[in-house]
Amino acid sequence: MKRLMSVSQIGCGIKALLALGFALSHAPTGAQAAPPVWTVGDATVRPILSDRVRFEAVDWFDPGPGGADERYNFTANVLRFGAVIEQGPVAVTVEGQEVGLFDLPDDAAGLGPGATYFANTAGRNQRELHLRRASLAWKVGAMPGLAIEGGRFIFNDGTETKAADPGLAWVKRARVSQRLLGGFDYTHVGRSFDGGMLRYDRGPLNLTVTGGLPTAGGFNISANKHIDDIHVIYGALTATEPQWLPRSDARLFYLYYSDDRAVVATDNRALAERQADGDEIAIHTIGANFAKVHRLGPGDADVLVWAAGQTGAWQSLDHAAWGLALEAGYRLVDVYATPWLRIGWFRGSGDDDPADGDHGTFFQALPTARLYAQTPFFNLMNNEDLFVQLLLAPWSGGSLRIDYHHLRVAEGNDLLYAGGGATMAKPIFGYAGFAARSHRTVGNLIDVSLEQAITANFKAAVYYGHVFGGGVVAAQFPGDDDLDYTYVELTLSL
Repeated sequence: MKRLMSVSQIGCGIKALLALGFALSHAPTGAQAAPPVWTVGDATVRPILSDRVRFEAVDWFDPGPGGADERYNFTANVLRFGAVIEQGPVAVTVEGQEVGLFDLPDDAAGLGPGATYFANTAGRNQRELHLRRASLAWKVGAMPGLAIEGGRFIFNDGTETKAADPGLAWVKRARVSQRLLGGFDYTHVGRSFDGGMLRYDRGPLNLTVTGGLPTAGGFNISANKHIDDIHVIYGALTATEPQWLPRSDARLFYLYYSDDRAVVATDNRALAERQADGDEIAIHTIGANFAKVHRLGPGDADVLVWAAGQTGAWQSLDHAAWGLALEAGYRLVDVYATPWLRIGWFRGSGDDDPADGDHGTFFQALPTARLYAQTPFFNLMNNEDLFVQLLLAPWSGGSLRIDYHHLRVAEGNDLLYAGGGATMAKPIFGYAGFAARSHRTVGNLIDVSLEQAITANFKAAVYYGHVFGGGVVAAQFPGDDDLDYTYVELTLSL
């Protein structure tokens, strides 16, 4: 029996769609409003206030008769509030977050995002308040460019610097950042880190070193505590738009990830073997990326290379893995809608033999996986992704993105993995997967994203993704190997 929309969900969906229709017919023409700043004595206060509501409709792969219910809808609301207080070289940031999840499916058993929220914190309707950020930052006057921050903060790898060039900024934000460490803000809870960070800026160069413990969160609404048994250390040296190579960005990075939780790891070994292996996961990742935008004829050409190698231990197994992304694009800057066509290829290594004592699956650590899998049934682990993207800006304040992805697993003896990393201390590992059964083709994903600024402080977004499943999916889901995922989202902020 397929779940029908509840009255509250229908009302929420109608309101969202009406608001979007209003947005498209009343597109703004002015610039974004500057956020308010208050002065209290010799201190400045920058308030933080936003509210996001999202209605999600899921029609996941069908496991067949007697299986879980793959079709459902749910609604979520995220309220964030707080302030940044600056006085001289010191800044204090405090931000709270209240999350509400409504009409989650209780019989979907891992089929899609709604089922994952329910699996983390059982309950069809959930609401909880937690501390998202609480940190103190100090600009060291004796050494200009040096800043130290400690406490609870949000960190996205690859965003250590900002690019002035809008094309380069988009590539950094959408195709470089958060492949390994991210705030996971596609989910309604997100992720923070408890620890410290050192930043040193000198001209176009930036050195960032950070370390600490991730908080619970992501798909787990109980996000106040950090996860004691996971530790990360990260360092990066970045050069952005130097005079000697304009419109470019280059980064060298290192990440150490250790996980000593008492949980069953997700990999291609037999369940009994994984249950018996309680050793620590300890992985070193060394990598680099380079992006460049260059004027070519009537438009801008761009290229991106991202590469990382890994070594260490996957519990009792020796770990050695790698990931590689190659992307290029061309944007017509003086044409209606400034069309930007991009193509790319990514491969994250897989493990070809579960019994050889080695683990070869590329590990994403704690990313925002949805940036690279907008319909989030896969991630960059044991993944091969050949894609084409078209980005358009057809009217003021609006953007349209259309993607096509041909997806394969890198190794047919491994799993098709999904997830974005640890969400709790136990019992959930944070990554899930099912066996590819020697198949290689996952399927083809076509998706469309539409975003519209209604006013300077109010925006709407619609997303639709459809998956035509291949052999990997069909072997696991005999009922139906197609998938549909849709959401409508409204965000109001200062």
